[in-house]
Amino acid sequence: MDEQQRPNPSEQQGQPKTESQTGSYSKNGAALTAAEIEERDKALRRRRHKQIADGIGVGLTFIAIGVVWLLVKFGYINISIISALFDLWPLVFVVIGVNIIFRRFPYISLITWVLFIAAILLYGTMVGSRNRDFDFFGMTLPWTIVERGDRNASDWVSGVTSGSFDIADLDGVEKASVDIALPAGTFKVGVTDQSAMSYVVPGKLYQVGSRRSDNAIAYNFNPEEGLRFDDVHEKLDYDLYLNPKVKWDLKIDAGAMDSDMSLDKIPVERLQINMGAGDLDLSMGNLVERSTVEINCGATSIRLVVPEGVGVSVDYKGIVGDQSLSRNGFIKEDGIYYSEGYNQSGEQIDLVIKSAVAEIDVLFN
Repeated sequence: MDEQQRPNPSEQQGQPKTESQTGSYSKNGAALTAAEIEERDKALRRRRHKQIADGIGVGLTFIAIGVVWLLVKFGYINISIISALFDLWPLVFVVIGVNIIFRRFPYISLITWVLFIAAILLYGTMVGSRNRDFDFFGMTLPWTIVERGDRNASDWVSGVTSGSFDIADLDGVEKASVDIALPAGTFKVGVTDQSAMSYVVPGKLYQVGSRRSDNAIAYNFNPEEGLRFDDVHEKLDYDLYLNPKVKWDLKIDAGAMDSDMSLDKIPVERLQINMGAGDLDLSMGNLVERSTVEINCGATSIRLVVPEGVGVSVDYKGIVGDQSLSRNGFIKEDGIYYSEGYNQSGEQIDLVIKSAVAEIDVLFN
């Protein structure tokens, strides 16, 4: 038999060909170059990665559906999926666009669809929640203000409501607090010596009450049931006046807010602001040894004015915004900015900011 016609020993013994034996030739029998072999291997790897990613995505989807179904069934969460899909359906175009751009990276597809499902579930949970507060990674969001209801917001916001609490409420009280939520608007805080606390708020939005316990009193602005703020595009005005006779804690939840808080004559020990975005003008005094101001928001501009000699620390957790502190003479130690002479100051204000983007300006007068 001619040597060229002699059968391959491996074929005679029934042994399978290795990948190097079978994969080095193209369909027309021509030998592949090293670059073509490398490109072929890359294509095979991408195909395998896509198959793995698709499998993981399908598996995670079924796991998520099962877990959410059980949580809903046993009453741990209340999800309004229809409302979430109706409000967030344009995100589908964003996900598809990202997948088109990064189609060579199968894991991007998995990540984007998982994030889309998570957004639907999170938003649906917040819309369907009937709780007064919704805790989102330690940040309280006032979702009862924007929950769906059977009455239009215009029925609630016409006119204003004002009221006050008798100054005798503060007898024997060392600490007073205010808790209020608002959809969007302008929030002002001032001083009064005629009452314990007085207020001017829009329309008929709240049931305002107080609760006394030992040497403390709490004033609460509880939103009326059935509110619908989805169609309100105007900014609402809120005015709050506090008596400086006692120390105060303030908690403000807002969708968007512009504020002018003159707290320099009010002994505020704690101020907590949770909001989506806004401009904050704060003036703080030196009436307590230590004050804490905590701001949780998406984007904000903060202008804090304090008396000369008060020590200020700024703990900023965000992406952009802390550069101006260095220019204003603050010294950074262990991730926290301190004003000059902070440790020697008799009065201190600790500012904690959690925001993706923030413009921070601290002025001493």
